[in-house]
This record gives sequence, C-alpha cells and structure tokens, in this order.
Amino acid sequence: LQQARDSLKAAQAKLENTHLLAPFAGTITTLNIVAGEYVVPGQALIAISDVTNLQVVTTDLSERDISNVSVGQNVSVFVEALNVEITGQVLSISAVADTLGGDVVYKTTITLNELPEGIRAGMSVTVQYQ
Repeated sequence: LQQARDSLKAAQAKLENTHLLAPFAGTITTLNIVAGEYVVPGQALIAISDVTNLQVVTTDLSERDISNVSVGQNVSVFVEALNVEITGQVLSISAVADTLGGDVVYKTTITLNELPEGIRAGMSVTVQYQ
C-alpha cells in the first residue's frame, strides 16, 4: 500500500511539472511546440504578448538626434495601417548604441496614451519626437 502511495505521489509531482505558468496575463502570439514533442532546457516554446499594453520600440534613433530626445518626452505616433495618429511618451532610451546600415542608433521604447481600435502588435508606425 505504501509503494502505491509513493507511486501516486511521484506521478502527481510529474504531472505538476508539466504545467506552464506565464508571469503575466496576455495572448499567446507564437507557439513553437506540439503536444508530445520533447524540448530542451532553455528552448523558447511560447511567446506571449500583453496586447492591452502595447509599446512602440524603435531601433533607429540616430546619434545625431539623441541629444534632442529624453525620457518622458511627448511623441506623436502615426499608425500607418490605420491611418491614425496617437500620442505617447518616451519610456526608455538604450544606454548602448547599435549600428544600422553604418549609422550609430539607439533603441527607444515609447508608451502609448491610447490604443486605437484595430491596432495590432507588429504594425508599422512613424514616430515624431516633439
């Protein structure tokens, strides 16, 4: 009887280890696994997006323009697919530069003040720093 109890406890522990819990609520945007497939530690299985709190991440703020941009600064964001302009603020500017086509650029993250109807993650936008 004790051996059966131990087996049940071990099976329950294995079952518990099959659950994936996200650190936040969101929508699954990418699923890189199918049922029954083996995975390796560290393999990305699922991408989750918080589509209620979208941000704009730019990768082309030039070193020539960075002195005119600061955290908290207001911006205008034009969403090309929706033909709508919304406002936001600069949330962060990378402290480390990248290169893009030979230019030195900085990654910038922008929070949006509102989400227009129909907006989706990955849509193209144009940012104007005010």
